[in-house]
Amino acid sequence: YVTWEQTVEEFGLLELGRSSGYRTEDFAKGLITDWEKVKAAAVRNATMPTYMIGHSDTLRKELPRLTLAFVSDVLLWLDANTKIRPALVVLDYLQLIDSDAQREQRRLEIADNVRQAKMLGFRLGCPVMLGCQAKQEIMERKIKLPGSYDGTESSSIAHYSDRIVGLWRPAKTEPAGVRVAIGSDSWTVNEQLMLAVVAKQKYAPDGRIFAFHNDAGRNILSPLGEE
Repeated sequence: YVTWEQTVEEFGLLELGRSSGYRTEDFAKGLITDWEKVKAAAVRNATMPTYMIGHSDTLRKELPRLTLAFVSDVLLWLDANTKIRPALVVLDYLQLIDSDAQREQRRLEIADNVRQAKMLGFRLGCPVMLGCQAKQEIMERKIKLPGSYDGTESSSIAHYSDRIVGLWRPAKTEPAGVRVAIGSDSWTVNEQLMLAVVAKQKYAPDGRIFAFHNDAGRNILSPLGEE
């Protein structure tokens, strides 16, 4: 998991909350009452085969330029020199990734990064999941699920991606309690509702919509009705 969005310590705390059942704000406000549960969750997390690459609070005065070329070198070195074989690489997120190319327009740098992400998947032999911010234009739509061409700054996302999943949290754009309808399905807007659409899927049908219960404070996502 490679993050430009937060430090590795912040993400680690979020994962600790998911494993222990505490929310991130509980840690921030000092509301932890069962430290044994937290310690057990930390041990479980330490045994998970998940590796983090990103900036660190402890090295904040020495932040390197975290480009995709740098990330690729690290992952390919691990693949060649250790027993670590990546099964999935997550890059979070596209618009924050530093660029090696000194292009006149940011959208061209972003297009370069999309191509590099796809090539990284070929070289490692595993999927690469690339997070992307949506355009502000979708705010003008009634249904605000992002489609293949709704990534900010780059249409290359639609061209180079094998699969595209658009995510929408209606509580961020609609009043709580109203019903959001798509086709014959509808859902009541609340803070936990997240909708996802398979906007593109190579070799398989696309367009299907899924509803999820999203507990953002504990980093838990589950099918709606199974939370």
